[in-house]
Formats: sequence, C-alpha cells, structure tokens
Amino acid sequence: MTGHETKAQIEARLFPDGLPPEGRWPTERTGMVNVYFCEEGRHWIKVRLSDSGTTPFLLGCRQCDQVMRSFAYTRPPDSLGVMGRQMRESDPTHEFYRPDTTEGLDQLEREHVRDGGLLLREIPAGGSESDGQGS
Repeated sequence: MTGHETKAQIEARLFPDGLPPEGRWPTERTGMVNVYFCEEGRHWIKVRLSDSGTTPFLLGCRQCDQVMRSFAYTRPPDSLGVMGRQMRESDPTHEFYRPDTTEGLDQLEREHVRDGGLLLREIPAGGSESDGQGS
C-alpha cells in the first residue's frame, strides 16, 4: 500500500466492475457475511455479522501487520482466482459481536461499543459464541 487512497480509488480497486447495483455501499444487517483481504500478504478472513452495529472498513492483518480491506459485503472478484473461490465457498472464521458487558475492555473499546461499534473475535470450532449455532 502506498500513501493514502481516496474512497473513489478504493472503490475502483475493490469493485473493478463498478459499485453494487444499488450504486452504494450495502446496508449491514445481522447475518450478513463479509471478507477482509490483505493485499500485501494475501491473507483473508471471512466474518459474520452476529449483532447489529458498526463494523470497520479496515482491519489490521494479524498475520503480517499490514492492512486488511473489506469487500463491503460483495462477492470477492474472480480476478483473485482460486483464492477468491475459497473466499466465496468457505464458512466464516470470525464474527462481529456486541459484548454483554464492557467490563474488561480498554477505554477505546468501551467508547467504540458505546457508540454502536462491534468487536471482532474468532468463531470457535462448532459455532458462534453469541448464538451457539454452527455456521
């Protein structure tokens, strides 16, 4: 990644065929699934929205300390080849959730949750911590 990209540059790179049909970023709803992709390291995670709230467009890549960008709930592009197909066919590995309590969170996390933000965690083998159901 070189420098800072404008929203138009990010949209052009993530959506080479144009924005989704409605011409805007999709509205987030519980149950939706998104992919975050690290271009530098070619790492990715698939995330389920387990509660309603705000999610980030960018995440820190936990494998290489670079930046992962959201596909904004759109289909990963065919230009990613086999990796794109794996993204589309795999089950979510992480979820955005609203914690039951802010106890144990640092100040920034507490403010984030208070302002409607969700937290990210891995989905344990066999299902979601928040609903106890499999993916």
